[in-house]
Amino acid sequence: HNAEGITLNTWPQLLDEGTMQSGEPFLAATARVPMARMSASTAAKIGVVDGQMAVVTTDQGALALQVEVVDAADDTVWLPTNSANSHVRSALAAAHGDSVRISNGGAA
Repeated sequence: HNAEGITLNTWPQLLDEGTMQSGEPFLAATARVPMARMSASTAAKIGVVDGQMAVVTTDQGALALQVEVVDAADDTVWLPTNSANSHVRSALAAAHGDSVRISNGGAA
């Protein structure tokens, strides 16, 4: 299953892979696990539930992250901007508000 025309929401998490935390492995270990957060309706469109994988793509690239179903606007997906396995700008060449595609990535 896949869905097109999904709006990307993204912003940096407090603890991410920013340069101010370089060389601080213990601090970095406390960061939240990067997840693709979306509404139950959006998750249902691609046939995923909490803990399964979703792939977010643009014409430039793709990111695969575990899904967390949250209270969010339908037809949106939230990704951390610069976290482990979620480098939105370099991998997708996308920013907050851009249109992306999402698909079922299978079991985690």
